[in-house]
Amino acid sequence: MVHSLKLLTFAHRGEAQTFLKNLSLKSHPDQQGLYVGDGVSVLITGEGIYETLTSTSFALSLLGTCTSLTNIGICGAVSRKIELHSIHKIRSVYAQDEFKSFSTNGHDNIDIITSKDRVLDQNSA
Repeated sequence: MVHSLKLLTFAHRGEAQTFLKNLSLKSHPDQQGLYVGDGVSVLITGEGIYETLTSTSFALSLLGTCTSLTNIGICGAVSRKIELHSIHKIRSVYAQDEFKSFSTNGHDNIDIITSKDRVLDQNSA
């Protein structure tokens, strides 16, 4: 099996459908939701912090060396400055109720918080 260099992750199949349709990918026999191609793979992680970390870690152990990991998905914004249907490179990711973060270099000045539960109303936001 070809080892991918780039991994694209999505919480739901609907978010990944365009990539699954247009890339030449094969299901990985050892992990449900992992589709491997030549130079790129797609992983459907499921929703939530722990599901994402678990399935991504396992996929990376199967794929070997990965030069880039990109998470693509739907999110909400507290700031009205962020336009609908816009794409951003995130500077820092914080986990709700955790003293952990992940920072990148040279990206937009946008920080995000990943929550443990769905945020469905302004009160939760």
